[in-house]
Amino acid sequence: HKIDPFIHFPAQGVVVCSECQYAVLPSHINAHLKDEGKHKAVKADREYIVRAIQGIQGLKTKSMELNHLVFPPASNPPIPTLQKPRKDGLKCQLQDTYGNQCQYIACQVRKIQEHCRQVHHWENPQKKGRPETGREVQMPWRTSVHCQHFFVRGPGAQFFEV
Repeated sequence: HKIDPFIHFPAQGVVVCSECQYAVLPSHINAHLKDEGKHKAVKADREYIVRAIQGIQGLKTKSMELNHLVFPPASNPPIPTLQKPRKDGLKCQLQDTYGNQCQYIACQVRKIQEHCRQVHHWENPQKKGRPETGREVQMPWRTSVHCQHFFVRGPGAQFFEV
């Protein structure tokens, strides 16, 4: 299959644009190649690439399926085809309802707090206002986590640790 500039990731069931460094759903390939100032692919090339990608078995085709992406283990090195890893990830250290380590990563304190409150019913021991001097509050997340994501927005845009 000549699907250049896309690279197939079979374990995730997605294709990643190696030039833009993020995944694109099969139904968005044509628009992606046409609209991006970077690509400007001619119609014949776009149609060829779209047909080739449609022929790949096991690709996720609906955005709802992206909520269940399988991510590589954290011990894996960063994926060079994707955008460089962020180094400011905040990874939840709580457990999910099945007792497994939660995998949620955010890059904003507000987002990780919201996740911990909504998903794990966590209450921030640090009340509003200035913290008491000398009182260290233990937060239920790890900081400075290196992370990447396949999709830029919407379902599938969740970060994974690298």
